Amino acid sequence: MKTIIKPRSELASAIADAAVRVISASIEESGKCSLVITGGGLGMEVLSSLASAQIDWAKVSVILSDERFVGLNDNDRNEFQALERMPQLANAQWMRYPDSKTDLETSTEKFNVEVSTVFGDIDSSDPSFDLVLLGMGPDGHVASLFPGRLHAKQWIVSEDSSPKPPSSRMSLSYQALCKGERVWFMASGKEKAQAASSAMTESDLPAGRVRGRSETIWWIDQALSDEL
Repeated sequence: MKTIIKPRSELASAIADAAVRVISASIEESGKCSLVITGGGLGMEVLSSLASAQIDWAKVSVILSDERFVGLNDNDRNEFQALERMPQLANAQWMRYPDSKTDLETSTEKFNVEVSTVFGDIDSSDPSFDLVLLGMGPDGHVASLFPGRLHAKQWIVSEDSSPKPPSSRMSLSYQALCKGERVWFMASGKEKAQAASSAMTESDLPAGRVRGRSETIWWIDQALSDEL
């Protein structure tokens, strides 16, 4: 595990520059790249910084780490916000979470089957994602995986009582996130120091349960670092 510290004003652009190198290298090596992106303030800043990157997005497959169970054009939807920040992502190969036209559990199971068809058995030892980008909340949650919640061992899991609204969500599971070749956590602010310190030592916090196959990096700002 590695920690990279940047001033808050430079954090998003530094992450984006490093992500461009990973994406470009993957495309050059295999002709494609599989990318997990995330919502949240810092996640969206990174997408804004990626907007100017010279990448053939048609060769990149994209899935969000989690999604709010709302309508396709709802402002709360992570996908909606991501495409607003970075319209070029519309050219990528998306795996889109379903909207709220049917109930949460039915939608989750259907999407789980869809993702399984693309990526195979969740128990496979092969990595599925070249790069996983994750934010972290002050409670140590990642994606929509919150402390104290139990989930089935499958690609996509549901959350019907998120501490943060909207309450209904879908998320990549712990097992799915750990199928990233590289997992990068992105966090800023001294209020996240306790959770970050615990997660870095592989605690039971959600962030402590996710690691990359070959690389795990914590990208943090100076304020958070000063509190560790």
